[in-house]
Amino acid sequence: MQVHTLGLFVGVDAFGGLAVFWDKHARVYVIAGPAWSKKLQGLCGNFNGDGTDDFRAPSGGPTLPDAIEFVDSWKLHPHCAPAVAQQDGCLAQPDRKKWAASQCQILREDLFRPCHSEVDVQPFYNRCVSDTCACDTGGDCECLCTAIGAYAHQCASRGVRVLWRSQELCPLQCDTCDEYSACVSFCKPPTCEYPVVHDACKVSPPLCLEGCTPALCPNGMVYRTATDRTCVPVQDCGVPPETGCSIGGLHFKEGQRVATSNACQSCFCIRGEVRCVGKPCPIEVQACVQTGWSDWESMNAPEYQGGNDFESLQAHGD
Repeated sequence: MQVHTLGLFVGVDAFGGLAVFWDKHARVYVIAGPAWSKKLQGLCGNFNGDGTDDFRAPSGGPTLPDAIEFVDSWKLHPHCAPAVAQQDGCLAQPDRKKWAASQCQILREDLFRPCHSEVDVQPFYNRCVSDTCACDTGGDCECLCTAIGAYAHQCASRGVRVLWRSQELCPLQCDTCDEYSACVSFCKPPTCEYPVVHDACKVSPPLCLEGCTPALCPNGMVYRTATDRTCVPVQDCGVPPETGCSIGGLHFKEGQRVATSNACQSCFCIRGEVRCVGKPCPIEVQACVQTGWSDWESMNAPEYQGGNDFESLQAHGD
């Protein structure tokens, strides 16, 4: 088994084309490859392309009349509690129905109109209103967004991609250089290790989930690895990535000493960065030294007394 992320989901790849994806909230999707067609049974149906005959008991026989009887037929232990029909959330909290209906109305509006001919919107609208009513005050957006996302997923699976999230409705923040997509492919982008997209990834419409996805490389280029999103020409995949540092238009090799104006430090190119050892030289502060005569003014007033006499002068200056 392998655990990985895909868009908003955490996935577990089992074996033979089986996978389970969970959005870490209330949505779970079980994905089965074509090889499992007509070979499955259980709560997720028999995977034969006919959704009208999925309610079959383990013993087989005719299709069961409702979901409750169908679920109870698959209990593993007799002491398990019987299944209970889901109550309309708005019956328990009728004061929330008006708000829930107004928020879920987006499913019926122009944004999703291209999908209405592909997927019947009414059942999804009804579940959206009921689930949004049932949520506590702190979880309104989670229930609402999950319900809208469920319909958008069905649309994407039929080739109708709706970019329905916005800053006002269920906003989603993607990392830098990633972008939101209504259909993140199950297939990983081409890399030097796996430069060719597998034929199973070329089905139409593609299998996908919503979430953030990195921008694809230009034609003729692939990611270096699944974790290193550096785009390189396919013919350069065998060339080791260039290492070193580029500073002021000059290239320094890994481990090469980099000249610096600070004589107290030694700097080197290490893993694409300039790293220095030692402490920077202390900054010399020039002392304030004044030479020459300062301004002065004599405050004395000597008198002439016939010569051969003197008087000392007291200077007052800066």
